[in-house]
Amino acid sequence: MESSLDFAALRHFIVSHVENFEQLEALLLLRRHRQSLSAAVVASELKIDTHQTSQALRALVSSALVAVDDSSPVKTFRYSPASADLSQGVDLLATAYDEHRVKVVQLMSRNALDRARTIALRNFADGFRLGGPKKNG
Repeated sequence: MESSLDFAALRHFIVSHVENFEQLEALLLLRRHRQSLSAAVVASELKIDTHQTSQALRALVSSALVAVDDSSPVKTFRYSPASADLSQGVDLLATAYDEHRVKVVQLMSRNALDRARTIALRNFADGFRLGGPKKNG
């Protein structure tokens, strides 16, 4: 059966906004719940370490997919894409994850390998730079 999903758009969204499986799962969990959840609750639901969950949630906030809710005594996070394009990207990701989970896992794995290769090449090139590694700026 031919899929109508735009896998090129999905790959672009993943590369641009979702670095790892913790972020993927946290994003989709918050999207499903549609309410603010603490990092501890997200970690418990996903059965992953609270520190990893906190890192994932901070990255999702930086990607403008999740917002921090400071109205309660405990910091909570809620699904809140900053634009319609981001919301559509998450919808595409959620649909693909439900219907083509293996394809999404493959895209995520390829993305991780590409990032690792880029870092390795950058570190290798820095080894040949006279005067040491390039400073920020």
